[in-house]
Amino acid sequence: MSQNITRNTARTIGSKLTLENVIHDQANSEFYVQLDKDKAVLQYSLSDNQGIIDMQHTVVPPVFRGMGVAKLLAQTAFQFAVENGYKMKLTCWYLQEYLQKNPKKEYQEL
Repeated sequence: MSQNITRNTARTIGSKLTLENVIHDQANSEFYVQLDKDKAVLQYSLSDNQGIIDMQHTVVPPVFRGMGVAKLLAQTAFQFAVENGYKMKLTCWYLQEYLQKNPKKEYQEL
């Protein structure tokens, strides 16, 4: 578990992460990044008949916080929404904040 990982080891793992490390697990309605024996997740629900993706929850293990892991999850989830034409409902406070700090036109239109 991540509790056994030192901050230096976490930095080493975190520094190597890219968007390509984010996995979309549609069966479980989540995007995740495997972090040693733990993982960071962004959970969502789809309302296909209304075309809405509700991005509900983002969790990053404490030792990996502040390393841009949640940002990678957000970027991937937002791009998924753009590519599929979903309107975004951001229940998660982190994602609301991310959108405010990254006001890309394609995100604002959703």
